[in-house]
Amino acid sequence: MIPGFCIGSVSAFVISFLIIRNRNQLLVRLAAEQKIAADLKLGIVQRKQAEAELRATKQVAELANGSKSKFLANVSHELRTPLNAIIGFSDTVCNEALGPPGNACYLEYMHDISHAGSHLLHLINDILDLSKIETGKSVLREEVVRLSYVIDSCARIVKHRAEAKSIDLNVDLEAVPRTLFADEQKLKQILINLITNSVKFTPAGGEVLIRCRQDRAGCLFEVADTRISIAPQEVENALSSFEQLDRALNRKFGGNGLGLSLSKSLTEMHGGTLSLCSEVGVGTTVSVCFPLERIVDETSSESYG
Repeated sequence: MIPGFCIGSVSAFVISFLIIRNRNQLLVRLAAEQKIAADLKLGIVQRKQAEAELRATKQVAELANGSKSKFLANVSHELRTPLNAIIGFSDTVCNEALGPPGNACYLEYMHDISHAGSHLLHLINDILDLSKIETGKSVLREEVVRLSYVIDSCARIVKHRAEAKSIDLNVDLEAVPRTLFADEQKLKQILINLITNSVKFTPAGGEVLIRCRQDRAGCLFEVADTRISIAPQEVENALSSFEQLDRALNRKFGGNGLGLSLSKSLTEMHGGTLSLCSEVGVGTTVSVCFPLERIVDETSSESYG
């Protein structure tokens, strides 16, 4: 027997070794189980997040679908009104219900037919334009545009509507840039939509002001009016497609609800922004800002890039 070495010592050594080994195995197993538990917990969290995102996406889709359903109902009403006028007055003229041609009423009816047809064409064009933008098929035909001419021409187009409501339509071009590199037809469409919208919602005897100036951000157009203010929570709806602030079919103001949304999309095609600010007791201002790079020298032949 080795001096100082006994069976008891060997047993103690073996037991200690076994305890340490088992302890290490338990620690390894515990670590593995903890990892499994952590992975399981993470999976549950990720699944809950995915479910929450799915619910949110579904809710957004349902809201969008609801908005489009309301839009279809509204636009169907808007389309039927001019169509009924066109069909009714046309039948009256064609059937000579008021006697042979020469009756003064026929000329009045023809004017009504023309106005109804123009209104119908405008509605259809708005829908087609928005569809082209959403599908990426709308393109810009850019050129150097004289801003004072464009703004004046847009104001003249809407002037008779303002006069019919005794609304003062004023234009401030004191600080307007000379030229802008843009799609002239789409620029006019933006401005006419905004001015028409302001005139429509401004009470009789109110005021609509059209301003244009250059600032650090770029070329800024503003259409300010004295209409009843828009609630902050309704601003987003006002700028959304297929949404209207006045949703009832028998609403006080007509329209298809695409004017602001279409103007916003056309502005963004130019790299610009459209915003709406409304203040109780003051009115509403719609601002359109085109990038500074689009302001070009009148004699420059360089294109915006």
